[in-house]
Amino acid sequence: MAEKKTQIPEMKLLWTTLYLRGTAPLIVHAFPEKARKQMLDKQMKVASTGRDARNPHAEVEAARYRLDDGRDGFPAIAFKAAAVTACTSLADMTKVSARQAFRVTGTAQRQPGCLQGAFQRTLLVPIIAPPATVREDVARLSGPGRTPEMRYRPEFWPWGVKIEVQYNSAVISFGQLGTLFAVAGHGVGVGDYRPERDGDCGTFEVVDESQFEQLIAEVDQLTAAIAAAAE
Repeated sequence: MAEKKTQIPEMKLLWTTLYLRGTAPLIVHAFPEKARKQMLDKQMKVASTGRDARNPHAEVEAARYRLDDGRDGFPAIAFKAAAVTACTSLADMTKVSARQAFRVTGTAQRQPGCLQGAFQRTLLVPIIAPPATVREDVARLSGPGRTPEMRYRPEFWPWGVKIEVQYNSAVISFGQLGTLFAVAGHGVGVGDYRPERDGDCGTFEVVDESQFEQLIAEVDQLTAAIAAAAE
């Protein structure tokens, strides 16, 4: 009896670059190491020493995502998550199929975890923007008797990112991919206080390479002006 051979259909994986330009400020809020350590200590029943006095500038610094070369970055997965969420506005694709259809790549950053020997791995894409400014908001916490508190996070404006996307062309077309990110930029957004969370920040639009080059030139001019003013 002849042996049957299993034929696996070839996936048609393609790469494309998408240029995203912010249409509203981007608020970045990485989960700080101090908060992660406090959470781990609580779960391990480590005695608490009480809350230290707040240092807003240190909180802003801790909320940033940093690449190894010192540049600010943002998680690549956030842009995929925004595009997948945008599927709810389209009729020809579901969230399940979108999750399997494409992925957004980035530069892997490996940092020590709170537990000895553990580490965190995050894929980041560089943020094209002038130096961050300090964003101040009043956060109204849920629960009886909880008083509002001040929140301080880095905000970038103007901003943009260049993302590399690998997609299965047998499942999603380039046109569908572009539409997903366009809808995501308008109605979902990324970062804190985005439309998905009833905010108005972190929105973006899909632009061509020449328009993105214009953004880079604008950012360079603003960065130079800020540096000159600081001298």
